[in-house]
Amino acid sequence: MLNKRKRKEHGRERPRRKRAAIYLRGLGDSETDLIKVPSINTQRRICHREAKDLCADVVGEFVDLAGTPLPHPGMERLLDRLDKEPWLDYLIVYSLDRLVPECEGAFIIGWHLGSTGTVLVSWAHAYESSAKRKIAN
Repeated sequence: MLNKRKRKEHGRERPRRKRAAIYLRGLGDSETDLIKVPSINTQRRICHREAKDLCADVVGEFVDLAGTPLPHPGMERLLDRLDKEPWLDYLIVYSLDRLVPECEGAFIIGWHLGSTGTVLVSWAHAYESSAKRKIAN
């Protein structure tokens, strides 16, 4: 599916720029120290680099710091954004466990993303899959 802008350039329609949002979350108190989660700033750099690789403009960044009480305010703002302005092509996260630590949240996020056509991009998942393919070959 090719998204197009209404404005024409030299008699042809020009594809619109892709739009991405980034969600970042620190390590919570209930999570063990065994989980290796980078700092918010490191997650931010990785996610912005992923947006650049996807040729997408970052139009929103949603952050929940470590120890943020439930419900997470950054996640609530993200869901509000998806409801009000659903034209996000990508939601970029460092890893899936940063986005949805519990099963109930996974359903809510999945429903919002599916209803808006937003693609979820997990840098850590893509990195691990790529590394496994290299080892297998």
